[in-house]
Amino acid sequence: MSAAEQTRIDASLSIRDHELFIEDASARALAERFGTPLYVVSAATLRGNVERFTTAWSAAWREGPFQLLPALKGQNKYPAVAALYRSEDFVEGPLAFSQKRAPNWKGR
Repeated sequence: MSAAEQTRIDASLSIRDHELFIEDASARALAERFGTPLYVVSAATLRGNVERFTTAWSAAWREGPFQLLPALKGQNKYPAVAALYRSEDFVEGPLAFSQKRAPNWKGR
């Protein structure tokens, strides 16, 4: 296989010159940079899935506006997620939802 040839696995994954790529990132280079095991998510695939899920649920959900939210359970071992848990906005989102009002985001 020449450098110009590639085997497409799906929209985000391909084999190029006998090497796995996620979008335009070499899996080998990512593993060398961040170590292994490494969990990689394709931003394009994630955005596409969010759009498809939101469209499908919005068409079927009859209880008012539908909003797809991320699940963060068990992710507080990561500093960024732990900081999110401590933020005012983390409390405001569910509170506004329970009160059936738009959230008043403070960015902190």
